[in-house]
Amino acid sequence: MRKSHGLWLFLLAMPALATDTIPAPVIDKVRDTPDLMQSLPAAGLPDGGVAHCGPVAVSNSLVWLARHGYPRLAPAADLTPVNQGALARLLGERSYMHTTYQDGTSVDGVLYGVARYLTDHAQRFEYLGYQGWDTSSSPYDTGIKVPDLAWIKSGLRGKSAVWLKIGWYRQTAPSEWQKFAGHWVTLVGHGVDERGHAAADMLIVHDPAPRSGERLSSDYVQVIPLEAGTLRSSSGSRSIATTGFFRLAGGLKIKDGADFGALDAAVVLKLQ
Repeated sequence: MRKSHGLWLFLLAMPALATDTIPAPVIDKVRDTPDLMQSLPAAGLPDGGVAHCGPVAVSNSLVWLARHGYPRLAPAADLTPVNQGALARLLGERSYMHTTYQDGTSVDGVLYGVARYLTDHAQRFEYLGYQGWDTSSSPYDTGIKVPDLAWIKSGLRGKSAVWLKIGWYRQTAPSEWQKFAGHWVTLVGHGVDERGHAAADMLIVHDPAPRSGERLSSDYVQVIPLEAGTLRSSSGSRSIATTGFFRLAGGLKIKDGADFGALDAAVVLKLQ
């Protein structure tokens, strides 16, 4: 994807995202953010939506933003699986996220796709940033390889969106795990459990995967530090120590064949 000169100039003036040591719970996006299932026939996504978790996860947030002051970004009042599916299909096209059946949606696909979509819809943004150990050539890459929970949680406050990329891992040797797939979800809240009790280790996500169900459901996902060891990329060509990384447990629906899902990457968007 070609980079826009306007986007580059805007990035130079973009402030860093402030974070707190212990961010307060955020739950205002939980009930008003949709949870489209990527394989829902009515959504009409290519190949049955099997590779469209990224565009669907982003479309969930765009609908929330459209309902809260940014109506150009998505259908809001008359939301249906058909028109949200049309939005996700557009986001997945080559000119935006370049989602493919073979490779899904890369980190750079999400970053460049979101930036271009906002530009095409005349919406300036205050901040767009990425943390994670997936490779990126994007100017939105912060260079931080281990996603920071305080940064992620602070990023959800206000007119914003956060998307998490889960890595699915299998153990291949003692204290070594290799990624075999990835999956995007929409972060909609944090800091409380299903009963509304304070829980600093809890993230609330809307998961586009069919294993999470067709109806709207908020999955309460616990973050647990990974034991000491090594994570390897799907190709085996890259590796990173597990220090600082989190396993996702609790309400997360685990992909078949995975020993666990890890918080591999996060993208934060703040609108003006």
